[in-house]
Amino acid sequence: MSLSLAALQTAAGAVAGALDWQVLADTDSTMSAAQRRLTAGFLPPLVVFADSQSAGRGRMGRPWISPPAAHLYLTLAWHFDAAPQALAGLAPCIGIALVRALRHCGLTAQLKWPNDILLAGAKLGGILIELKAQREGSIALIGVGLNHAMPATAAQAIDQPWTDLASHLDPLPSREQVGGAVVAAMVERLDAFARDGFAPLVAEYDAAHAMHGQALWLIQGKDKRAAIADGIDPDGALRVRVDGRLQRCVSGEISLRARAVDPPLS
Repeated sequence: MSLSLAALQTAAGAVAGALDWQVLADTDSTMSAAQRRLTAGFLPPLVVFADSQSAGRGRMGRPWISPPAAHLYLTLAWHFDAAPQALAGLAPCIGIALVRALRHCGLTAQLKWPNDILLAGAKLGGILIELKAQREGSIALIGVGLNHAMPATAAQAIDQPWTDLASHLDPLPSREQVGGAVVAAMVERLDAFARDGFAPLVAEYDAAHAMHGQALWLIQGKDKRAAIADGIDPDGALRVRVDGRLQRCVSGEISLRARAVDPPLS
């Protein structure tokens, strides 16, 4: 069943009237669709949902499996007065927003730095952020994908442990109910982030981080190093201990894998 704009807005509650909304039956990606809407003259904040994506994007250019009418695919465009380099903590901030939205749905989700949403140790969703400098400030395109009810045929194309909301919730809330809760939580967090930055969320993020204090692999290209996750900094960088020395990881540089898994390097 196609997404209902009215039902999404109802579920988003008080924030709905502050956004420009678009719901598409199909698109290449909601990130691209949101950018086209901005280029056409629509002003942020705006949100684009799609029932399916033909070219959904994940982190580091990976494809995002987007079967029709199965999951949530959305992008929220937001204007900040600050320059892009001042928004380093945005991805973990959005992670906290998604954890709070899922708690509203009755679930205790976890985060995997920098952009994964986990349930019971498996990937439920992810975050993709593109920042664009403006003459005055920045525009952030914040893409979110959440697995709602995975079709068996789509699951065959996924190369990592995954889960969906249908595996954890009975009755299963509609995509509109979940999508509205996600948008409401994101808007609330973005307003606070613009004012206070990420620092007030550090303790909450560490508590939600599935790898906090855990042994992991730091993977960068073909380089793999053993480390211990130590915590997150107020700018969103992850602290790790490598050979007893503390170092910082910046999103986009490094991927993490649990040390219990010895991944092939490619």
